[in-house]
Amino acid sequence: MQRHYHQSDRLFCRMEGPDAVKKPAGLYAVMYQQGTYEEMETAYSRLLDRIEAEDMILDGDVFEEYLLHSLMSKNEADYMTKLSVKVRKREA
Repeated sequence: MQRHYHQSDRLFCRMEGPDAVKKPAGLYAVMYQQGTYEEMETAYSRLLDRIEAEDMILDGDVFEEYLLHSLMSKNEADYMTKLSVKVRKREA
């Protein structure tokens, strides 16, 4: 919520197996962003603004999933990223 967008703590990939860590169950705020990676800061701001407007707070890590990326399109404006973060209702 401090809006420090340029830091990654860990990377993830989808996998199966005994050592795989599962994404926690719960309520998630989800947003799809079409555009360049340079536009992600704006996307994060919109996502956090909406979470705050719904009187919710973050309850976990933000996941960035690159649905359409440089291996699939030469045009960066076509890139599609899914942002998802576990949220919960703000306690009174």
